[in-house]
Amino acid sequence: MNPEASPPIVTPAAPILEQPTASVPGWLVQAANTILVLAALGSASVAILIALRTRPNGIVEALVWSAVPTVVSGLLIASLRLAGAKRASVALLLVVIIAFVCATELLLAALPVRNVVVVDERDVHRAAANRAGRRFDQRSSADVIRDLRSQGDSVYPVAYGPTRLSLSAARARLDTTEQLRALIPLSPGVSSTRTVFCNELGEWILYPSDERGFNNPSGLWSHDAELALLGDSFTHGTCVPTESGLAGRLRETQPLTLSLGLAGTGPLLQLAVMREYLPSLRPRTVVWFYYEANDIIDLREEFNRPGLVSYLTEGYSQNLMQRQQEIDGRLRRVLDLALEMAWANEAAPSPVAPKRLDVRALLKLTSLRERLGVADPFPMSDAELSRYGNVVSRARSDLCKLGTELRVVYLPAYGRFSSGRDAGDRLFARRRVIDLLERMDVPTLDVSSNFATQPDPQSLWVDSRSHYTARGFELVAQAVSEWLGTTTPASERRKPSGC
Repeated sequence: MNPEASPPIVTPAAPILEQPTASVPGWLVQAANTILVLAALGSASVAILIALRTRPNGIVEALVWSAVPTVVSGLLIASLRLAGAKRASVALLLVVIIAFVCATELLLAALPVRNVVVVDERDVHRAAANRAGRRFDQRSSADVIRDLRSQGDSVYPVAYGPTRLSLSAARARLDTTEQLRALIPLSPGVSSTRTVFCNELGEWILYPSDERGFNNPSGLWSHDAELALLGDSFTHGTCVPTESGLAGRLRETQPLTLSLGLAGTGPLLQLAVMREYLPSLRPRTVVWFYYEANDIIDLREEFNRPGLVSYLTEGYSQNLMQRQQEIDGRLRRVLDLALEMAWANEAAPSPVAPKRLDVRALLKLTSLRERLGVADPFPMSDAELSRYGNVVSRARSDLCKLGTELRVVYLPAYGRFSSGRDAGDRLFARRRVIDLLERMDVPTLDVSSNFATQPDPQSLWVDSRSHYTARGFELVAQAVSEWLGTTTPASERRKPSGC
């Protein structure tokens, strides 16, 4: 080997990664740019809407919620600096993701109701009783009534609330004349009658109705009431003995407390009850219980009933105080027919109607967000909130003429404490409702804080589908009693605020 020979020249191979790339058509790059810009603007808009329109526990939480779409918007803008091929790939991936999400939302929204698993409340109550070691009476209300009537007991079920009878079908068969259709009974049941109510704890609750069909001791209608209660099933006393309900507890300190609670109703129907029955009593104070989980939902349905909307007209009345015999006769006919249908198994389930697609709900991805558990569980529009305010305003106007003060108590739902602590003002639009009442100068008490101080707030419900336990009703009654006793001097109670 010649030491002076030059070493051979070796030409290095080209790196594998430096392969030539195919050129990206200009129109594809422009399309990618358009997609990325529009997506960035859309994400930024979502961030702004969350910051401005979300009503969580303060501005800090609103900013946290808006941080995610803000970051996404920034990343999309930054992707515009990528090379053409990579930019087109990001845009294509974005289109695929959006198409998948939209297709999923459309599929979920189009599913018929029959494909949704519905849990029977009785199964939930029964399971809770089994866990607690309680005996659970599995009879239906129709079965209980049949057994009691076979023993010579003249009993009737409630006409509103948890009857599980086909009352609408019975009314449709009987209401063959305009005269019958014109009467809307507003009492929970037949007057001065033993009434079968409900069963959540394991035993059926029965109570003797008063002279007007409500859940009160007899004789209260012959006195001027000190305190009258308005509301739905919680005010009605579902599902505890009468003495353990709200009215029963409040009577311990204010014996002349009359409950006009009507299970299964919303604010408009409760306004109608107030218009029909309170003028003859002239109570000093009316406490109206607002239940956050369904009062606005019930109000939506009630505004579709012309007979109820008439109560927003000043002075409108069916004069029900003078028509008790007519009311009882009608309720007996409807309830008897509904019971016969149940005993004969004629009450077939209603046919499942196909879902109507809601474009706004589709754009909001409502069905998908509900399945993921991130949807607002209680969407309330400004129009619906205003509608509730109009009902309250009409009620206060009527009560001012009687020299009666109106107060509102805000009742929490089980879902508020499903995590063991208060879920905050955004849930069930609590802050919006309370702010509305405060702007209207209506004294308002939120008893959520009383529940939150308990070691285990969930224990104040029998189960997730139940009403309050006796202890829960006791807490509410204590809070109301203290509130009534400290906020308004007796000398001023006939000068209602806002009149």
